[in-house]
Amino acid sequence: ITVEPPPVAGFTIPTPGCQTDTLPVTFLGPVGPMATINWDFSGADIISNVGNDYEISWPAPGSYDVTLIVAENGCSDTSTITVVLDEPLLAPVVDCTPTETDITFTWTEVDNALLYDVILNSPGTGEQTGPTTYVVTDVLPGTTIDINLQTISDNNCPDVFQDISCQTLACPNFLAEIVDPGAICVGTDTFNLAFNIDGAPQLDSVVWMGDGIIDTLTGQWWPD
Repeated sequence: ITVEPPPVAGFTIPTPGCQTDTLPVTFLGPVGPMATINWDFSGADIISNVGNDYEISWPAPGSYDVTLIVAENGCSDTSTITVVLDEPLLAPVVDCTPTETDITFTWTEVDNALLYDVILNSPGTGEQTGPTTYVVTDVLPGTTIDINLQTISDNNCPDVFQDISCQTLACPNFLAEIVDPGAICVGTDTFNLAFNIDGAPQLDSVVWMGDGIIDTLTGQWWPD
């Protein structure tokens, strides 16, 4: 009577993982030369195969059973490993709203994101004012601002990195011209200077400066 050792259906495959991963399947054995080896990869795509070792991937996230059946000398052994693949993160859609001196970046929330981190790579003062909002202030008009947005994963898939650029608005092109008040006698009452604008921008503020100005906001002038 000859007693043969039973075959061993031993293998490894990493789990859990990400749906975009290519997973190595490593056969451990041991088996004899007459053994038959059968794999069931649950519909996986076989990327490569060397001997009884494979590299496989699946087209969608989910749970998949990988089963190995080894038979030899009338004996058999079966082993199954369940592989769990998470859904990869999508890149958020980023928008920016500029003024002459600041920029507000906003982005969409995406599934499986734990949080969002921003690195400012340009001059200015940056602050993340909400989970999906980042504001850069103290910027000159017409300046390009570069940030890096990192979407940090909440599962086994990798983080997503994005480089985003946005430019502050340029100063409006206009001409301001003081209205000539004509001949003024010394010692007369004060009056307010006036000006005309060519280009008609929307003014945030007007400040008057110069000899005789006694109110910088209204342009009140006294011909002393």
